[in-house]
This record gives sequence, structure tokens and C-alpha cells, in this order.
Amino acid sequence: MNEVSFMEAFQVSSCGVSRSVPKLPIWQTLLWVLASVWFLFVFLTNAVPLLDALGIGELKSKTRYAHFIKFSSLALLIPLACLYIFKRDSFRDLPLVRFFFPLSDNKITILLRSLTALFFLNGVWGGWLRHQALETRAFDLGIFAQALWNTVHGDFLHSSLKDGICLLGDHFAPFLILISPIYAAFPNPVTLLTLQALATAACIPLIYTVGRQASLPKGDALLFAFLFFLYGPARNTLRADFHPEVLVEPLMIAAFIFLRAGRRLLFLLSLILVVSAKENLSGVVFILGFYAFFFEKRRWLGLIIMAASAVYLLAITQIVIPALSGEPYLYSGFYRSAVSGSAWVILHQLLGPGAWEYLLKLLAPVLFLPILHPPTFILMLPVLTQNLLSENGVTRSFNYHYTVGLTPFVFIGAVYGWKFLISRFSWADARKPIAVIALTACALLAYGPSEYFYSWKSAKKTTPLTAEIQRQMLAIPTQASLLTHANLIPQAVHRKEVYQFEFNATPTKADSLRRLKPDYVVFFEPFWEPNSEPMGEVLPLREDLGYELISSAGGSFFVYRSRKLSLHAEEIRSRPQ
Repeated sequence: MNEVSFMEAFQVSSCGVSRSVPKLPIWQTLLWVLASVWFLFVFLTNAVPLLDALGIGELKSKTRYAHFIKFSSLALLIPLACLYIFKRDSFRDLPLVRFFFPLSDNKITILLRSLTALFFLNGVWGGWLRHQALETRAFDLGIFAQALWNTVHGDFLHSSLKDGICLLGDHFAPFLILISPIYAAFPNPVTLLTLQALATAACIPLIYTVGRQASLPKGDALLFAFLFFLYGPARNTLRADFHPEVLVEPLMIAAFIFLRAGRRLLFLLSLILVVSAKENLSGVVFILGFYAFFFEKRRWLGLIIMAASAVYLLAITQIVIPALSGEPYLYSGFYRSAVSGSAWVILHQLLGPGAWEYLLKLLAPVLFLPILHPPTFILMLPVLTQNLLSENGVTRSFNYHYTVGLTPFVFIGAVYGWKFLISRFSWADARKPIAVIALTACALLAYGPSEYFYSWKSAKKTTPLTAEIQRQMLAIPTQASLLTHANLIPQAVHRKEVYQFEFNATPTKADSLRRLKPDYVVFFEPFWEPNSEPMGEVLPLREDLGYELISSAGGSFFVYRSRKLSLHAEEIRSRPQ
């Protein structure tokens, strides 16, 4: 394979010598500088500051903000491609090209660290703002924050939000034990969002390492690290609250790196940590064992891993989880039609129009490169099959965390697909800059709104009222039980018993109060469950329910306390000192 990267190809003239003297007219140079600055501004902010400054206000849908990036990308990349094709000398004199190339090792390090840091900071800042804006929820940030807080305080992974079971009886994720000391040191739900952002950002340098291990030139490897930075499913996962399996995504990439490098112990340790985050990730472990057996020729290692992962999945779902929860494994219900249906039903789910649409959205941002390299493409199959066969349509949404277990292998496959393309076809290697522009265009067209846009949206919802709600929620004693809405639970989740209102008409809120008998109950009109009884039928709470209003805010937020608790507090205050 030609070891000249696309970045070096940008610099090499037709006679093989780089030119150092710019020949573009000043006005053209200025025009390209302005175009590049405008693109960078739109890419980072969706032009939100400009729209605000002009008094235009918020546009009707986030799609319109995404269009800013799409049109700006095309407006920059199409002329860039035309210039490369028809006026190669002028192309090499562009300020954008001259800024980046030649690409030294020091410059690569700076760019790689900058991408990683920016991704991390975007994730942390966005997560913090969502929490301040009351956009985080019981499912799933509240669930894991409560379980970790209870663990730190002696109740091992106890979850009242999951009917009082040990959380390992829902999804078997002993990886939570490893992060409990961190939560003990920083007991705040935002800590989990920070860890998640850190783990996902760590994938960026690891993808670069995969590229270098595949013998790609440094510039090409950096390209795929940048494409991960742009990849929507990876970014969207951070906006879907918290899930421990996200924390092991970099370990999936690391496991592949260790396998290729022959680092057997580190490979096995990575697999153990991966499967400890969620039981269904045993499929990822299985397929890496399959890869080791067939493509790395490590027969015994691959065979043992495949057998162990299959036994582990069966043991956890059929024995351990039912023993901990007292119920059959809940999530097997998502696959009833696949298990009981005919082969035609399964084939339709795997090969029907919905499956092709899902693959299109998954692979289009990397120009379908993984398809070119079947050995790494098959690494996606376990989680891909799970998502396609599930009766829960949310698993095929790109707005949640269900692409965990797919995203790392999309990029590993893309790296090796790229390697196959440029090593097998001389015409592809000779036209590498055009391929790079096309690949970047696909990634940018699928990028969607920037993280600045989402943070801006959350910041707009952060008001004096939300700050007052946070203050009042934190004032509820941690030893008291609480019943409230899903979006308020993360604000006061540090307690042994916290409960969420039902989204259905039954049981009613009054029925829930009688059954659960919480010490505190909190209502907030904007979060009122749409399928439940109207707010006017519930508030003010009836006398017979035994609660009294102790505080409120904004005419829509109400904190009630049990009268028994109030009487007990009065009794304590009246005792002689």
C-alpha cells in the first residue's frame, strides 16, 4: 500500500515538489479564508449567536439548524473538490490546505488532543446544562445514581425505582462496583455524565491507534478519528442520560487493538470488563472470539472465548438475574416474535426495508466502507442482530444508547475498508483527496445540529424557577422517601427510597400515595404525566391522604410532606433541650 497519506498527496505537485509560494490572488485568498471561517462558525454553533444577534429567535425545528451545517459544508466542499480536479496548483495554495499541510507529528498530536478534549468538554457541558434544566430523567440516570449512592451507604445497588431489587437483577452490570468509589468521592449525578463523556472521548485516540495498527498513514488515521468526532450516534448517546455500557466502548476498541497486537492478557481483561457492563455485551465478546479464531488464527483462544461468552449469557439471563429479581429475565420479552416466529418473520426483520434503512443511517456517515472488509464488518453483527430483531422499536433509534456495541466496530470496519480500497485499487489511491472530500461530506451531511445547539437549548430552559426547584428538591432530607415525576428524580435521588409517578391512568396518583406512603410528594405541572388524571383532580391533595403543602414555586411546583412526618418533627422540636 502507498504510505503517502491523503494529506501529503494534497501537497505534492505534479512534478513531486511542494510549492511554498502562494499564487492565488489576494481577493481569492481572502474569499477562501472567509468561507473557511464561516464554515467553522456554523459547524461549531449552528449560527445560533448570529441568529440571536439579529433578533431572529429560535427556528421552528432542529432540522433547520442542521441545514445550516449541510449547506455550509456543501458550499465549502464542492468548490474544494472542483478546484482539486480542475486547478490542482490553485488547490495547493488554498489557505485551508496550507494551514494543515504538511502534517507533522507534533501537529497530529495537537489535532488529536484537541478533538478529544473538545468532544469531552462538549459532553460534560451539555450534560451539566441538561441536569440544570431538569432534562435528566429517572430512566436511566436516576436509576444508576440512586443505586450507586445506596451502595456507598451500605445498601448494595438497591433500586427502589426497579421495585426494590438489587439492580443486578435488572441488567447484570457489576462494572458499577468499579465506579462506586468515584461516586463516593463525587456524589452527584453529573459525575456519571462526566465519566460517560470521558469514555466516549477516549474512543477518538483509540480509533487513530486502530488506523496506525492497520498501517494507514498518520493523516489517514487522523481522518477516521475526526469522523468519529462527527458521528451522530456517538454524540447522541451522551444525551440519553447514563448507561454503564457506554463506559466500556473504548474497551471494545482496545480489545481489538490488543488482539491484533498479540497482547493476550490485556485482550482478555478488556473482554471481562466489557461484559461486566451489561449481559447482552456477551455477544460482542463472542464475536471477538470468533474473529480471533478465524482471522487471527488463535484457535484455542477464540474457541474458549466463544464458549465462555455463550455459557455466561445463558447463566446470567436464566439463573442469576431471575434469582436476584424473583422474576424471569424481563428483556427476553423483546424477542418473542423472533423466537416463536417462522424463518420468514426473522428474515423480514433482518432483511426488510426497516433493516436497510437502519443500515443506511448507520453506515452512510462513513461512506459504507465497513462493507468492503467482511472480517471486521461481522464484528457488528451481534448488536446489529439484537437491535433488528427487537420488538422494542426504540432500539433502532439513533437518539438513544442502543448503538453501543456498534459504533466502535463501524469505525474499525471503516478503517479496514479504507485500507482495502486504497491498497487494492490504484485509481482510488491516486484520487485519495477526492475520496477524503466525499467521506467528509457524508459525515457532515449526517452530522445534525451541533452540540452548541443542544447546550443552548438547555441553557434557555435554565431559569430562576428551575434553580429554585433544584434548591427545594435538595432540601428534602435524604432519609425521607419521595414520590415525584421522572424529570425531578435525578435532582433528589440520593435516598434509599424514591419513586416515580406512573405514566398510565392506573394506578392514579392518589392510589400511588396510599400504596407507597412516601414521606414527601412533589408535583410540577410541566412534567405532569399526559396519560394520568388531570392536575386539577389531584391538587390540592385531599385531607384524607394525609399530606400538607410545605413549599411551592412559580405557581406550578408544589412540595407536600406527610402529616405524620410533620407531627413527628413538631414533637422533636417541642422536647426539652
